Amino acid sequence: MAARCCSTRPAAWSPTALPTRKATRPPRRRKTPRKRPRKNKPRDCSAMQNGRIHTVSLILFICTVLCWNTGPALAVTEDSLIIEPAAALDLPRDKDSFEYVLEGRPDPFVPFITPKAATTKPQLNPDEIVDEEVVLTGMRQFEPGQLTLVAVLQSGKQRIAMVEDVTGKGYILRVGMPIGRRGVVSEILPQQVLITETARTRAGKELVNTVVMRLNKEGE
Repeated sequence: MAARCCSTRPAAWSPTALPTRKATRPPRRRKTPRKRPRKNKPRDCSAMQNGRIHTVSLILFICTVLCWNTGPALAVTEDSLIIEPAAALDLPRDKDSFEYVLEGRPDPFVPFITPKAATTKPQLNPDEIVDEEVVLTGMRQFEPGQLTLVAVLQSGKQRIAMVEDVTGKGYILRVGMPIGRRGVVSEILPQQVLITETARTRAGKELVNTVVMRLNKEGE
């Protein structure tokens, strides 16, 4: 048996011994920048103030230059403001100048129509009848012309009369009973009733009048 020769030496490496592979790396992911919150930076106010100061200074400088140039032309001396009294009062007068004369002329501020004085009392009629201001009650609320005599009755020694108003309501009259504003029942007869009315004028004169209420016959 033939002996095999074994060698522990590795075989020479050759590029063709193994297939070639390209080294591939995974694509890198692009990192998106994170938005950071903006901080409100304080404005530089000093620069703005400096700009305003320069502008105001420039305007003042221009105004000063203009006033300086026009100053002598507008200057007013104290002597020019003094006015002599004689020159101020010495005014030319025209002989034909108009002059208003108050004598013999009415006052333009006084009205043409003057109201009568309140102290004058109105003229009163002395024959005017004056009635007392009293509250009328009972039969004094009716004047004789507002009532109708419907019956006359004998009650013992005296007579009584029955009257009606326009609504048909009945009332009884006796001698001496007041009726109306000025009347008094003076007498009751079988067919009529006599009413005496007394009034006074403003002058104090007494006026007496008699009113007759007659009993209507049947059929009238």
